[in-house]
Amino acid sequence: MKTFTLLLLFPLYIQALLIQPIGGAKSQGRANAQIAEPRDALVGAQNPAAMSFLGNRYDIGGTLVHQEGTSTINDNIFINGSFANSVTEHYPFPDLAVNKHICDCDFTLGFVAYTRAFVKSDYNTSFPFFGTSDLAFEYLHQTFSPTFSVRLGTNHAAGISLDVHVMRMKIIGLENLAIPLFTDHPDYVSNNKYDYSAAAGLTIGWMSRVSDCVSVGFAWQPPVPAKRFKKYKGFLADRGKWSIPHRVMGGVAIRALPCLSFEFDLEYIKWNQIAALDHSFFVPGTEGPDSLLGDKDGPGFGWRDQLIVRLGAEWKINQMASIRIGYQNSRAPMKGESTLPGLLAPETPEDLFSFGGTWRWSCYDEISFFYAHAFEKRIDGIDSIPLLFGGGEADIRRSKDFFGLSWGRYF
Repeated sequence: MKTFTLLLLFPLYIQALLIQPIGGAKSQGRANAQIAEPRDALVGAQNPAAMSFLGNRYDIGGTLVHQEGTSTINDNIFINGSFANSVTEHYPFPDLAVNKHICDCDFTLGFVAYTRAFVKSDYNTSFPFFGTSDLAFEYLHQTFSPTFSVRLGTNHAAGISLDVHVMRMKIIGLENLAIPLFTDHPDYVSNNKYDYSAAAGLTIGWMSRVSDCVSVGFAWQPPVPAKRFKKYKGFLADRGKWSIPHRVMGGVAIRALPCLSFEFDLEYIKWNQIAALDHSFFVPGTEGPDSLLGDKDGPGFGWRDQLIVRLGAEWKINQMASIRIGYQNSRAPMKGESTLPGLLAPETPEDLFSFGGTWRWSCYDEISFFYAHAFEKRIDGIDSIPLLFGGGEADIRRSKDFFGLSWGRYF
């Protein structure tokens, strides 16, 4: 009956899911520090080996995300001023994960569905150097992962997940770039509604409890080639190719007291493996893009690799209640030279603070909450708009807030 209920809820999950920081409400209260010490079944999204150290449980929840920011154009021939880059500010979505031990708990099966990445901008104005429609961009990357882990002795576990990636993209407002001067594929630059891509890859993980007070975890996701976004092959470098980047994650958890624990995680993401993100939009000091849009060596968003640092702490007040805090830092992928394409993807926050808690009202049921704030970060353009686009600078800022609730049940 429980499995049947989850299957009924799953179609609602697919329809409503919009954006999610990876992790459930319990781990999000610790800024998503969870590689070495699992708290809920969403840990399978980061480290499938950690599922071996959870009980039989499922987690269902929801989060409301609020984002706001402005993009400012200065000293441009065509347009100047500050413009909200998030006309649509709120995005609700649910969480879903299941974990089940089999064969006297030596093996664990699970399933996790989550959003790995979501980038969205929508303006109530056009940018004349780009086009005539109100500028908008959306990239959504969902992952659905059956997981398997095996216990190796009492204190060690290895795990693997099959990650099925489904992505969609939409770009509006680049009509002026859809000409032979800029691209060989002018019909595949902008205003082509949603396009979809898919791929399948693996996440491999390990977790060890070194002592009663210390545990360590590690996970690796190799790069995965994905189907091209053909509707936007005239804009995205390498004819719309958009691979899944390489990720490496590691963590250490320490139980300082029976009621107090800490975790320190690191995550490294190699964005430079995606040409459309790695390549600069133009060479500073030149009049425009160095090569045609959509070419193998064509312009991109100019992102850099990211190192993400997470610190989390949890205090167990009693058998019924716990509270958590966390901090995350990651250098913004956008550079000052890349704020022109950054109008489409204004992902600037670098620091995030979170807190949360859990109330367990029975032997089987618990409810958790979290709040996280990604502090506003402004990135000022540095020779960001070439003369061909009217010159000047593009400055971008954005902040985000996350509110989440989840229900966890042991079975």
